[in-house]
Amino acid sequence: MTSSAVSCSSPSSPRSLVLVLASGLAAFMYPLVFLHPVGNKWTLRVTFFGFCGLTLLFVGYLLERQRTVGQLKQQILAELERATSPCSNRPAWTCCTPCRIKTISGIALRWNTAAR
Repeated sequence: MTSSAVSCSSPSSPRSLVLVLASGLAAFMYPLVFLHPVGNKWTLRVTFFGFCGLTLLFVGYLLERQRTVGQLKQQILAELERATSPCSNRPAWTCCTPCRIKTISGIALRWNTAAR
């Protein structure tokens, strides 16, 4: 007997995980809410549609957060690139010190040598 290997790769993002889990829960909830309601059926239906609506709002929030984090990352990378660029690409007033200072100790060393 050969067993097939099942890959357990994680979803590409939290929103896909939320969608899969919420869809599974909604699939299990559907028969209890619509086919075999116990008690007040309108309360169950409102709860079901409220759950679906909140799930969609949460996935929308995750998409917006992912987009915002991506934009902030791009801004940080652009600032980092601008800060480490050679002095020829900068205004004259920003070129008082050497451009490629990478560490705080490098800044302190250059400041100490300039003060002498």
